[in-house]
Amino acid sequence: MRDRFNGNTKKAQNEADKINRYRRLVMADRALSRAESFITIVCFALMCVFVIAGIVMRFILKIPNQYGEEASRYLMICGIFIGVSIGVRQKAHLGVTIVAEKLPGKLSKTVFVAAGIITTLGYLVLTFYAFRFVRMMYGFGQTSPAMNVPMYLIYSAILAGLFLSSVRSVMMFWNDYIAAEKILTQSKEESPW
Repeated sequence: MRDRFNGNTKKAQNEADKINRYRRLVMADRALSRAESFITIVCFALMCVFVIAGIVMRFILKIPNQYGEEASRYLMICGIFIGVSIGVRQKAHLGVTIVAEKLPGKLSKTVFVAAGIITTLGYLVLTFYAFRFVRMMYGFGQTSPAMNVPMYLIYSAILAGLFLSSVRSVMMFWNDYIAAEKILTQSKEESPW
């Protein structure tokens, strides 16, 4: 009787641990989604402000704006690379799935798993090389022409975006192919805000 009770207790504990892991994954997913969305919204909003200010300064006030163009360019780069990870999370990137969908069940799943592995490895390799590039730029000490910002900070946005894409790719691969049930949904109506 006591062994049966201990067995049920262990089973209940395992279930509770599983629920806690899933809860942590969902919380991490929501936190990342909010951070990514906030960063991209701020980057593109500021970029628009700088571009409009540049137009007003150049054509109406006849004042040169040496910082606006450069700042808007760097904000666009940051917004785009952080936005890539949003696309990974929402599975919004282009993919040719017509051939894999026409294959029989197990073979189709194998092709999708292989594509997921290759994509994840691709993001990880790109993240590694982006890290090396940022480190190299740090060593050069190069700065941007107008704003005099260290270029390694600008290139760090690329590193951050690729790192987030790697994390998202691993999360989605786990969710789609390893987890017993899909925890991370891809509802179009679901918004981090």
